[in-house]
Amino acid sequence: MPDISITDNTQLTADLKISDTSAFSFAKLSSLKFSDLPVVGDFQKPVDQTVIEHANFGMRLDSPGLLNGGAFPTGVEATVTGALDIRKASSGTLFEDDGFSPQLLIRPGTCWVGLDLQLAIAAKAGAAAQGFGVEVEGDTVVGVGALLRLDSASGSLPTLRDALKAALERFSIPRTVEEIRKQPLDTAHTAEIGGTVTFSGSYSVPINANALASASLPFNYKIALNPQATLEVGGSLALTGDFIIRTYRTSETELTLGLYKKKGTSIEVQFTAAAGVTGNIDATDTDLAGAVLGTIFPGIDPAVAGFTGQQAEALAGALNACIDNSLATSINGSCAASRTDESAVVYSINLTGGDQTATDKVIAAALRGDWTLLETLPNARQVRNVVREVRAKSRKIVINLLGFYNAISVSEYVKSCEVLRDPDGQVVLVDKTSANQLRAAGAPKLADSERLRAAIGEGFLTTATYAAAAAGKLALKDFTVEQTYARYAAKMSVEELRRQVRLGRALKLIGDGSLDTKIAGADTFAHAKATVEASYDLRGALRLFFADPSTRAGFSRAQLEKTGRTAKIALLDPSETNAPARIRVLNDDKLWAVMGETGNVAAFPTIDGLRRLSTTELGAVAADWTDIRWWANAMLRVAPQLAKVLQTIESSTATDPTTDAGFMRQRKALEDILADVGKHTRSAFGDGWGLLVMFRLSNEAAALEMDIGWNGVLEHYVSAAKVATALGAS
Repeated sequence: MPDISITDNTQLTADLKISDTSAFSFAKLSSLKFSDLPVVGDFQKPVDQTVIEHANFGMRLDSPGLLNGGAFPTGVEATVTGALDIRKASSGTLFEDDGFSPQLLIRPGTCWVGLDLQLAIAAKAGAAAQGFGVEVEGDTVVGVGALLRLDSASGSLPTLRDALKAALERFSIPRTVEEIRKQPLDTAHTAEIGGTVTFSGSYSVPINANALASASLPFNYKIALNPQATLEVGGSLALTGDFIIRTYRTSETELTLGLYKKKGTSIEVQFTAAAGVTGNIDATDTDLAGAVLGTIFPGIDPAVAGFTGQQAEALAGALNACIDNSLATSINGSCAASRTDESAVVYSINLTGGDQTATDKVIAAALRGDWTLLETLPNARQVRNVVREVRAKSRKIVINLLGFYNAISVSEYVKSCEVLRDPDGQVVLVDKTSANQLRAAGAPKLADSERLRAAIGEGFLTTATYAAAAAGKLALKDFTVEQTYARYAAKMSVEELRRQVRLGRALKLIGDGSLDTKIAGADTFAHAKATVEASYDLRGALRLFFADPSTRAGFSRAQLEKTGRTAKIALLDPSETNAPARIRVLNDDKLWAVMGETGNVAAFPTIDGLRRLSTTELGAVAADWTDIRWWANAMLRVAPQLAKVLQTIESSTATDPTTDAGFMRQRKALEDILADVGKHTRSAFGDGWGLLVMFRLSNEAAALEMDIGWNGVLEHYVSAAKVATALGAS
């Protein structure tokens, strides 16, 4: 038996002999030094009476490659770092409870002792590196752990010395099916490693096509699209991140095989789609783009319409990025607990049931990083599978079609547009001139968020105006206009998340106090996303512009600005920086009137009530005033001209008002106003405030739908009007 020299940070020493047939004997373990705790002094104590729970060490291995099958660098001397772990009955369970996985209870009179080692894998050993449950490329470090249950004999547990000896002698790294099958009931193995795991299957991706108009004539309400669609895509998911793989028996026949996302980390998701074809489709292929456009625009062949080459590649790339974002948000959200390693895929496998050859094939595939086949194994019971979960709750992809209603035809629109992607996970189709204005600096395929919000806000206001104008003799029945809002962050602050909740409360979707418990206690929220859709029918569109649609009496400036001010207040948290000053000013009718009479933010520091504000407070107040003033001015200009257009339609004898010269003159005047308003659209209008202020101005005429999710929480809210609309459609 080899002698192993044991030392600790107090310079106490001891010798330990281990079996010649153990893995550490083959690896020529010669010394073990504990760096942070006085371990040797506790050697004679029963293992459950030592205060040691986690002790770091370095160990000298003269042949580390022999530790397990040559997976690690061979022929060199190496110091391997690791830790001794002792889990006592007071811990309750061997692993933290993730809410899903079968637990290994630590009963009174037992404890678990284990070794965790950090081992280097060389790139040249790529093939040998398989077997840990993930696919690994290049040099990496794997943390391998083996835990052993110890039981009391003659009323007491083994000494710490004997426990360490047992842990060293029974240490192993099971990386093959045969080794997994031989794993004893009283052991558990872990592997902590960064890499990729893959899954194959089909996924339903909901799509919302938000069609918007520009100020330019014509407003072609006759062209149609399918605004709500679901794209069925088959393909593979590659999940890359830091994982923990656990294997242990819960009985003589039941093996638990689990894949866990490491606590506090995020998973990157890459989706490789095969949409309606065989084989894989990546971001440079056009099939996915064609499938999506064919779904949105029934009867249109994008290739025939001229949507080919770089256009198709750009849309495929944007869609793939959005699908990646959608699936990554859902998968990280499904396993994003903050206090433990989060289970992603866990199966309980009956090793004696079913076809043994098939069982071995499935386990071997999982050890290589492909976890797909576990779903098909009859003797495997799913404990948890977030990939399956995400199929049932994929996040919606919004495709904003800017300028759609100004196109001569769907084919012309498809042919002439360019594709951009929004950082919040949306796709934008827009004409080439507007695309150049919306691009983010240095990122030709990405939209600038602020500019895009302004463009979408302008598009909604224009579309709503034209829709209201079309409500005369044209008598459109099913036409709707939609205002959308989206916010996404891989890590969102508690302040930002609370803003999303306040928007939901202001829209009367989220109840007061709701979600407070779920938000409490965390500073940041992983993969947080909030989306809102507000849909107006033609009647609702008229109520956006007229206090009394029957008489077309418009709103006064006082009414508009009061609505804008109360909407701003509803979204402010009094505890946030500058918020108290903003709320005070927004609530002060007299002060607001003086600001309006002054009409120049540069002169605001001279106004009583504003003099004592700090520079940042004054800047925030000025921004509020500018947003509200712009919006009120826009509504005051648009509404009277819209009334003239409607009056002209009613008095026209033409079957088609667009052939009436008088109508077209009034409509051109409306276009000119909208074009001028659009030049000065504030990005705040494309944000949550713009959606809320229009909802309140319309006397809550919109049908609303909201999703908000983070850290595994996914909440869906629907207004009564939305439910009624859905029931009517069915």
